[in-house]
Amino acid sequence: MGDTDINDDIMAAFLSEIESLPKEGDKKKPDASAAAKAPSYESPQKEVIRLTAKIFTNSFEIFKLTPDATEEDLKKAYRKLSLIIHPDKCKHERAHDAFQVVSKAYEELQMPENRAKYKGVIDDARRELEKVRAKENKRRKAAGDPPLEESTFDEELAALCEKKLKTFEARRAYAEKTRKANEMREKQQEDELEKEEEEKRKEKRKWEEMRDQRVDSWRQFQTDVKDKRVKVEGVKAVGHKKEQRTGRDVDPHARKLPMGIDESYKDKWR
Repeated sequence: MGDTDINDDIMAAFLSEIESLPKEGDKKKPDASAAAKAPSYESPQKEVIRLTAKIFTNSFEIFKLTPDATEEDLKKAYRKLSLIIHPDKCKHERAHDAFQVVSKAYEELQMPENRAKYKGVIDDARRELEKVRAKENKRRKAAGDPPLEESTFDEELAALCEKKLKTFEARRAYAEKTRKANEMREKQQEDELEKEEEEKRKEKRKWEEMRDQRVDSWRQFQTDVKDKRVKVEGVKAVGHKKEQRTGRDVDPHARKLPMGIDESYKDKWR
């Protein structure tokens, strides 16, 4: 069963058996097994074409059943339809594909959560529509208008079911898309972390591989120093030359004085 937008075909099962649904004002709901009439199938060739011509989003539609069908109804429909299109009896070239569609649909509907999904849609739609129509009829009665025609109940129920199924499928598709996006992001983060760890491991292996080389180089240096093949000299301090200047800048013949001593005052002596 693939993911696809729900189109008009999604409600074919509801419309084909809509007469079996309870009408507004019914005091007693019909038995579920009675609600699902025995489906009628076409020739093997036509059924193969029907089953392989599109992607079904409603598994009950494959068997031409409504979600009201009981497990026994489903089992009978599966046996009947699978015999019609079985590759051993049907010579159509796509009989095998049609048989796979039927088998997968039956397997899906064996799961309680899937059956509950389809049945829940039509039950919710029926309750919601009955409440809306009851409120509208109450308003009409107060206004002196005739009540809603019961002949429109089936059409309204089918439209509401289609709307609910579309909403359900849209939410499911969004949830699946979100799940895949989260998984992809998580996988990306894991890959980045693994890449970083691998780089660290490579650096560590490289350091360890060169350790022996560093030790050997140091040992050789020590041996060369000991055998005086390498001259080790201390660091010679940089010398500083004391600055000298004359006491009288105008007199080049003046005697030199240490820097910082000014004897110009002697020129003023008498």
